[in-house]
Parts: sequence; C-alpha cells; structure tokens
Amino acid sequence: MARLTKDDWVQFGLTILKTEGYSQLKAGTLAKRLKVSRGSFYWHFQDLSAFHAELIAQWQTVSENMVSALGSTMNAQQKLQFLMSAALQADFELERAFRAWGREHIDVGLQIERLDRMRLSVVQSIIEEEIDEPAESESLAKFAYAAAIGLTTLGKDKVGLDEAELGSVVRALFGKENPSRGI
Repeated sequence: MARLTKDDWVQFGLTILKTEGYSQLKAGTLAKRLKVSRGSFYWHFQDLSAFHAELIAQWQTVSENMVSALGSTMNAQQKLQFLMSAALQADFELERAFRAWGREHIDVGLQIERLDRMRLSVVQSIIEEEIDEPAESESLAKFAYAAAIGLTTLGKDKVGLDEAELGSVVRALFGKENPSRGI
C-alpha cells in the first residue's frame, strides 16, 4: 500500500465520522481499518487532538469557501439564495455528525459555536444589504440560519425543495413580490 498522506487520514476520518460517529475516531481503530500501523497516523499528527482539530478545520473550510464564492456582483437575494442552495447541496450527514460530536465534547462544541456565529454573521450582513432595521435583519438572519440547520436534520430526501421554491422562500424573507402569484 502507498504511504498515506495527511489528507488521506483527514478524508478517511471525515468518512468514519459521518458513517460511524465520533467514537470511532481513534488512532488505533483508524489504522487497523486502513491496514497500516499507528505510526503512520502519528507521522502526520502529534496526537489525537491534533487529528480532531484537522477534521474540524476541514469542515470549517467548506463553509469559508462557500462564503468566498459569493459573487461581488450578486445582490442580497442572489447571495442568500446561493448560500441556501449550497446548504441544500451540503453533506447533511457530516453536518449532523459534527453536531452530535459537539454535543458530547465541549472543545468540538465550542468550534461549532464559532462556526455558527461566523455563518450567522454572514447571513445577517447579506440581509442588512436590503433591510436597514438591525433588529429585523438579525431576526431574519437567525430564522434563515435556523432553517438551513433544520434542513440538515431533516435530510435531503425529506426536504424536496427545488431552486424555484427556494427563490420563493428568499423573496418572501425579503418581503419581495412573488411573480408566480401575481403579487
């Protein structure tokens, strides 16, 4: 077998987290599954905490990349629809697995809280582009973010929301007219 890279370990760890849960994220367990020695693991990671930090960092990078992909020529509705659409395409199982891990381990939970604050801040800043009232934009941002997290709990198979429906939801959030209903 070829030598495993740090990224190989991280990707395998994310797969195990998603399919089997955080309790299986142990050096010995992972090494055995990959049919390599634990030394291979420790070649890339100082300890299990460092490995866990890499998993969390990888997950956070996905969110940061979504935000970076927002086009500067997009208006607020387009930005919010882009993010909500990306949320519908996201790996729901991985999001749920991280949140389950965070409920049991305070250090992971703190990282999730930090990511939630960043995501919520982005959503609120987008809404503030259209709505000047801080209290209203904050409430709408919380609602939109809670809806996105709720989608991860339900799962893709139960949501059944297409792009047109998502557009209607975003327009309603901004209080804009819905051309399909003639209002």
